[in-house]
Amino acid sequence: LNTNIGLWQICSKYPAKYSVCRSTRVDSSHKLILYLIRFLSILSIFVACGSIIFANNRSISIILIGSTLLLSCLTSFLYSSYLENYFSEYFDKLMYSRYSYSYYLQWTAILILLFATILRCMLS
Repeated sequence: LNTNIGLWQICSKYPAKYSVCRSTRVDSSHKLILYLIRFLSILSIFVACGSIIFANNRSISIILIGSTLLLSCLTSFLYSSYLENYFSEYFDKLMYSRYSYSYYLQWTAILILLFATILRCMLS
């Protein structure tokens, strides 16, 4: 049994080659952090789009790219430190759970944003 843990869905793949996905649910004490992480993730996308719109203005662009980098890092940190610990408490030890592809996509975006910020600062 493989389980992919995401911000919006948890998908389990069974040995019989079928998978089941359901909405990510947490108990009432973790709902706020789940909604906060989702909000920060969406906000980072809007801020990144803003940095593209204001690409002609170097100072605003650098601030927005840096803000996107900060939001993305914060989102990934909160997810890995709070929610992954929460999920690991509730999954059986025999079950193999791992991050969903979106988690790795987020970290790839962080690396690209870091590179873009450094490059933008060097070209300024």
